[in-house]
Amino acid sequence: LIVREDHRLPFVYCCVALAGGVLTEDDANNGITKLMSDLLVKGTRTRSQEQIALEVESLGGQVMPYSGFNSFGIQFRCLSRDASRFTEILADCLMNSTFPDGEVAKQRTIQLAAIDEEHERPIFVAQEALRELLFAGHPYRRHPLGRTATVEKLDRAAVASHFKKHLVAGN
Repeated sequence: LIVREDHRLPFVYCCVALAGGVLTEDDANNGITKLMSDLLVKGTRTRSQEQIALEVESLGGQVMPYSGFNSFGIQFRCLSRDASRFTEILADCLMNSTFPDGEVAKQRTIQLAAIDEEHERPIFVAQEALRELLFAGHPYRRHPLGRTATVEKLDRAAVASHFKKHLVAGN
């Protein structure tokens, strides 16, 4: 736990980081951590996606999932007076996410569009080729968004299984 107080502004920023990302993916499921992390805020056992969004917006804060090469998680930013409510929302998203089928399909479509968009940029294509050369045989050769062929095959069961494997004590 890292705490840094700054009383000039009444904001709280919190980030829960778990080991994961492309380091825990393979060629068959590349992109699953990105999909999983984006789905963390799309519904829980106690809140729908709409309820999460409405509560966050009504308090004037932000809740943002993230994933990368080494980690994934959720972060929030809010007014200090709302920190306990945001901590509750964050805990609910981490502990009770349901990964609804409809949301999995929507988020997968968004992720596939992002992959296509990246491949329109020549610099991305060059970076991808360079990663293959620099990190041959290592997970860092993969991009966190994944590849079209792998992301198309990801379903709710795969996402839930990946999540269950990573949300454990010690991570």
